[in-house]
Amino acid sequence: MAVSPDPVEKLSETKSRLSLGFPIGSDPGLAGSRELGIVYQRGEGRSLPVPTIYVIATDGTITFSYVHPDYSVRLDSGVLIAAANAAGSRE
Repeated sequence: MAVSPDPVEKLSETKSRLSLGFPIGSDPGLAGSRELGIVYQRGEGRSLPVPTIYVIATDGTITFSYVHPDYSVRLDSGVLIAAANAAGSRE
């Protein structure tokens, strides 16, 4: 699942345009992002979420997190796959 600061109306178009096969939640007021402590100020009065990845096991435990303020710096997919596999093997 992904979470976006975009409103629900825009997410349908984004999901279709990018052919995404997973659900996207909407957090336009950044309440969830603020709760997680992953919001930064950009310019006057403009807040954005920090790009973040969580791997959550079926018991609700966060088993891996990756937070990087520069959206252009991407996590190596092999690291993410290994973290997901490790979370899945906890069951």
